[in-house]
Amino acid sequence: MSKLKRLATKEDNIVVIESPITSTELSEREKDYPLLFPSDFAKKYRDLLFQPVKFHFKGQPFLIQFNRCTNPFCKWFGETQKRFEDLKYKPSRRESTTYHQKRNDILPDLAAQLLNRTPVKRSCEMLGIGSKTYYSKLEWLYRRCLKFLERHEAKAFAAMNFDKMWVNTDKMIYNLNNVRKRGQGGQS
Repeated sequence: MSKLKRLATKEDNIVVIESPITSTELSEREKDYPLLFPSDFAKKYRDLLFQPVKFHFKGQPFLIQFNRCTNPFCKWFGETQKRFEDLKYKPSRRESTTYHQKRNDILPDLAAQLLNRTPVKRSCEMLGIGSKTYYSKLEWLYRRCLKFLERHEAKAFAAMNFDKMWVNTDKMIYNLNNVRKRGQGGQS
């Protein structure tokens, strides 16, 4: 004859979970949550986000670690991610420091070549980049210039009043590759 089985209830201590957050940390979070901006709150408590959780099941301890690589095509799929404190090589300021910007070291040179009106093809040759990278960096520089204007110049001119204003605009010139046409010099 088979044994009768019953469903587990809350009173059954089959799984015992050890909380990674103490009660004092929890009360401190409850106090800070309405006072801090969401970004400040997230920065203050981001270290606790991926802490492993320890639990006991049938007397045996187990760890749950949510900080794992979830990309199935990744070399380290399913493995816990580790923080490397002792790196041999750390990137300098001019190298890759922003998200999806792989060649930040070329930005000062690219800006100088734009000001000197160097043709696109020659700039790509000098910097060792493709045209797609050239135009994406150009857009990135443009967005940064707009942020600079918004942050510094918009505030300065907001408080000023002018009786008469003369506006002079610079023309944006794209120096593209020169295409030779038949009969327009050179050998054809």
